[in-house]
Amino acid sequence: MVCLENHQRGKESVMTGASIEITIDDRELLQRLDRMDASLQDLRPAYKSIGEYMLRETELRFDAQKDPDGNPWEALSAATLLRKKHSKILTERARLRGSIAYKAGSESVRVGTNMVYGAAHQFGLDEDVQVAAHRRGKSVVTAHLRKAHIPARPYLGVNDENSREFVEILMEHIEGSNR
Repeated sequence: MVCLENHQRGKESVMTGASIEITIDDRELLQRLDRMDASLQDLRPAYKSIGEYMLRETELRFDAQKDPDGNPWEALSAATLLRKKHSKILTERARLRGSIAYKAGSESVRVGTNMVYGAAHQFGLDEDVQVAAHRRGKSVVTAHLRKAHIPARPYLGVNDENSREFVEILMEHIEGSNR
């Protein structure tokens, strides 16, 4: 609340002529600042919104078959295309895609997958891997080493547009506490 008082020359005025004195009732301002401070103490709701946003963004990356910066994933090899039921990359059974989740805390949000092979697709893999003994049809395949080459196809990450959206989400959270 703003209070104005008119002053005429000679009545407690340090200015010549006329002046007004402005005083502000700062109770409402202090209450708003207290609410803002409380909202900054636990950013979990904002981080939850960021997590939801990143789930949608990651889903779009799988659809577009592109990394966070918009670069296309490396195409599937001819051998892989022969084995697969379709040509979509990283979506044979959609287990990786469907496993993307987030965990929001009061200070951060973590977005990722619990699928162990997710790291090989995110960062790439070029090494010998141990293949356990298994059946292939009626025959038994003994345990052996096999050369694995999986190109990096990043599906997790943050780009400039995402960063701007994070700021918007955080500002909405802080400003929402002032209502």
